[in-house]
Amino acid sequence: MEYILSPCDGEIIKSEKINDETFSKEMLGPCFGVDPSSNNIYAPINGKIMVAEKHAVAIKSEVNGIEIIIHCGINTVEISEEISKKIFIQKHSVGDIVKQGELLLVIDVDKIKKLNFDPVVVVIVTRESIKGKDVKLITEGNKLAKDKIMSIS
Repeated sequence: MEYILSPCDGEIIKSEKINDETFSKEMLGPCFGVDPSSNNIYAPINGKIMVAEKHAVAIKSEVNGIEIIIHCGINTVEISEEISKKIFIQKHSVGDIVKQGELLLVIDVDKIKKLNFDPVVVVIVTRESIKGKDVKLITEGNKLAKDKIMSIS
């Protein structure tokens, strides 16, 4: 059994309660949200960075091939490049190998809120990468970064 950790401190949100249909209907795959109470975003799994955008990071496990996306904020892709550089600070690049719990990026939750965006951080397990595997949300409530949130078996 493997675990996906919380990427940040905050309240765990079940997928169906995330304020975006793509995530609430799990169109990309099983997911959960975290209403962040801190700015640091950590790697939920060990793996290789496949995508490192201003507001999102994709990591592929080199052990079992699962791929996850960490998406910071709802509709934050709409924030201009100039402003995004001040809100989302990436700590890694595509191709980097990261360990579970390692700092991935720093976001400015207060600035995201001031721009009237929902700062929820969504962790998605991509549907194609989990064929034949069972993915379950194993906890809810207020959690710390690096707490176990999902299981994969």
